[in-house]
Amino acid sequence: MNRKTIVLHGLLLAMALPLSAQVSLERQVVGSLGGYSTSATIQLSATVGEPAVTTLENATIILLQGFQQPEPEDLTGTEYVSELLEDLSVFPNPAQGQFWVSFATEESVHSVSLEAVDLTGRTILRRAQVPRISGPIPVSTRAWPAGIYLVRLRAPSGQLLGSTKVMVQ
Repeated sequence: MNRKTIVLHGLLLAMALPLSAQVSLERQVVGSLGGYSTSATIQLSATVGEPAVTTLENATIILLQGFQQPEPEDLTGTEYVSELLEDLSVFPNPAQGQFWVSFATEESVHSVSLEAVDLTGRTILRRAQVPRISGPIPVSTRAWPAGIYLVRLRAPSGQLLGSTKVMVQ
């Protein structure tokens, strides 16, 4: 290679570097090998070669997050309580025909929406504008198939306040 070609290649490379810094990655995986498995207590999906981006852990759970991980509020099979929610419980659990949802929020949250979602992500129940001091809320499950459901509370803004599991027999 002559000097002119090397200089030209260097200039092209120098101009291409700032352009590559403007690229943003979307959450997308195209995998040729992987799998998905679910049971009563856990949901697992994986793609071979997927990089581990972050590791989160507490006393009982270790979560390795990669590109295929859903947004936190879309997780199934997990219990979650935000700082705006002081208490969330479902009783009786397991439920036969009906259960009650009891919760307490910070004073800044005046009402919540209540939803129940099956493990496929399908919304089974949605109640809007439930006052924060309404007491335990009865939920009829007579028309629901037996299974595990997520009960979620959301702020009027749509922010997830908390979720818990309930088993319907």
